Amino acid sequence: MAGRLQFSSPLAATLMAILVAAACSPQPSPSDASSVETLPDAPVGRGDDGPTFLEQWQAGLPDYRSKASGFERRLLADGVVTEVEHEAAIEAFLDCIRRGGFSDVSAGRAPSGLISAFSVGGSADSTEVVLGCQAEFYTYASQGFKATTWDPDGTEAERLRELARCIREGGIIEVSPEPTSFRQISNIVKSISFSDHQNVRDAQGVFGDCVNREWW
Repeated sequence: MAGRLQFSSPLAATLMAILVAAACSPQPSPSDASSVETLPDAPVGRGDDGPTFLEQWQAGLPDYRSKASGFERRLLADGVVTEVEHEAAIEAFLDCIRRGGFSDVSAGRAPSGLISAFSVGGSADSTEVVLGCQAEFYTYASQGFKATTWDPDGTEAERLRELARCIREGGIIEVSPEPTSFRQISNIVKSISFSDHQNVRDAQGVFGDCVNREWW
């Protein structure tokens, strides 16, 4: 994409897919900046709430280590990504993009410290460079930081309830207080946004604010 390539929350924004480990699970999925596409449904197996983020991370560690770059494999050696390691990964990721020929790079942060908004300026298409740098420096670093440091004892079901609570407080009461998946919430929000031609309710804005506040 020519010009400034911008991505802002919520989670399914292009870079969040490119960049961030999944909002509700350790794997991201690409989508575009205007959509709030699907994420995996909440897992089950640990009571009604399923496994914790830490348990999910630990179960996948052998696979993550086998797929990670040398840089990220070193971060995963002890199975934990600390705040210091996470910051180093972000710095390496952004520096990689700059070295790829895009000096105008900026990133915003969610309260958790994870990247929640991102932009790359310039007339050339930066997608390939961003993807390459993300693959080398900021795939498992972001996933591991969330899973092992930010909210290790949380579960996706708990996080979904908090997200639904926030959205309902914002006036989007169609969202169930006991949602079954991120997909369910995002589809309701998209439906409201599509039908609200005057954008009186700003369902998408409420959703984005709550994702940043409650998920990241």
